[in-house]
Amino acid sequence: MRSVVLFALSLMAATGGGCVTVHNVRRPVSESDIRAINDATRESPPARVEYIQTAESGDAAPTPVIALEAVDKAEVKAIGIRAEHVTLEGGRVKSVRVVSHGWGTLQGLAVGGAIGSLFGLVIVAADDSHSNLLFSRNQQFIFGTVAFGALGGLVGALVGGGTGRQTVFVFDDAH
Repeated sequence: MRSVVLFALSLMAATGGGCVTVHNVRRPVSESDIRAINDATRESPPARVEYIQTAESGDAAPTPVIALEAVDKAEVKAIGIRAEHVTLEGGRVKSVRVVSHGWGTLQGLAVGGAIGSLFGLVIVAADDSHSNLLFSRNQQFIFGTVAFGALGGLVGALVGGGTGRQTVFVFDDAH
């Protein structure tokens, strides 16, 4: 029984990590799209500008920024994390990623708690022994739901907080 519980918790931790929302943004980027990116960044700074991988550039590290000023095919103008103006090569910029660890924690708590509660119900329902003299069958269901729900919520909050809720703005050059 213990191995079943450990397997289920491991499965939850491995598969329940974070939520990703992807927005496709056409270049040249409109003022409203820049405003949406900056609003997301303001809630959870800094954003990371990610690059297209090429043989010449190798694995370029993302550039942290706190706001975008303009985006087109030639260049991306942004404000860096030290409030300096940064100009990036626009043709290499693939996306802007914003990660919110607070929202990820809440989402992980909710999803993990729900999965844990369902798992607790299944475990109690699968036990046909009815040998417990201390608790009625209803009390066993309540205890299983609450205990496994709390454990699942804890695991979900840790995993969700670690990975965070991610919002990705992907630049699409097709016109």
